[in-house]
Amino acid sequence: MLDFELLTEKIEEIRIKNNIAGMSVAVTDVNATVYKMGFGVENALRPEVPTYPDAMYKIASMTKTVTAVVILRLCQEGVLNLDIPVKQYLPWLKLSRPEAEQSMTLRHLLTHTSGLPKDTGYIPDGTREEAGIDKVIKETLPTLPMASVPGDNVYCYSNWGFNLSACVATTVTGKTLTDLYKEYILNPLHMDKTTFDFQIASTYPFSQPHRMGKDGKMEVIHHQRINMAYSGGGGLYSCVEDMTKWGRFLLRCGVTDSGERLLTEETFADMCSKHILREPDIGVYYGYGMLIYPLADRYVYGHNGNIDPYNSSIFVDYKTGLGVVVLMNSAAPNIRTELMEIVFSMAE
Repeated sequence: MLDFELLTEKIEEIRIKNNIAGMSVAVTDVNATVYKMGFGVENALRPEVPTYPDAMYKIASMTKTVTAVVILRLCQEGVLNLDIPVKQYLPWLKLSRPEAEQSMTLRHLLTHTSGLPKDTGYIPDGTREEAGIDKVIKETLPTLPMASVPGDNVYCYSNWGFNLSACVATTVTGKTLTDLYKEYILNPLHMDKTTFDFQIASTYPFSQPHRMGKDGKMEVIHHQRINMAYSGGGGLYSCVEDMTKWGRFLLRCGVTDSGERLLTEETFADMCSKHILREPDIGVYYGYGMLIYPLADRYVYGHNGNIDPYNSSIFVDYKTGLGVVVLMNSAAPNIRTELMEIVFSMAE
């Protein structure tokens, strides 16, 4: 049984120690959110206003797990196939290594084994129109040096793989990214605030990005970098309440709060399988948009997110039956794992 008072004390201590301006943390079991708290401030220019627990944050690469489920649902319907070359869906696809064009599949993209290169984590300003996604993909991919080729089974974390996956889904279905994600994920799970649209996200209490200034004080970053071409890999904004619904979906192995099964048991198990070793030194694996992280005598499942300075994570633990969501408006990536481990260890 979690000691919520002690948990709150630990989180606040960690936040202060690591110079995090503001954060929201939530814990869910398989039935409901059992803990939700805001810490620090959403905006350092208004220090008298504490963080609203359900403030909105950019969740960055946590988006990848959502993208993977969209693709898998389309595969279940027969609209897509994990093992058909992407070029059959996008005949215009050009890569810097032509041999990769003929063999790259969605399975490669969802496991970071496509050979598409690791990017710097910096997202430039770009198109805000969903119709511009394929144009950016067409122009950018041929210029990227391939890290390997599909079939080499080499892991290379690449946002472009998930951006390309989203482009396949929108092209084949003829639907916008927003409409597609609403239909297949957000509406069935009643994740009503989660959105790709910054203008919509900012109508709710919004946690501004912060960085440490040269004077040792937290500064607000007023400019939001927006580029819809990066949406499949890390474009969603959300809050902990919505993300605990996603956590329960993962705890229930593909079933929503209302009891609707979105992924078959077989498909969900495949998503969470150890398709590629990501970090050999500590035994971290990757599934389809799913980080498989060793913890004590078991594995926990989820994903981290990092679009500087936003940091985020969601992990579920089938042993304790809990999911943990951490959203932060300041750069402190190691804290996500520390908080996840604290919650799960306290619950044992």
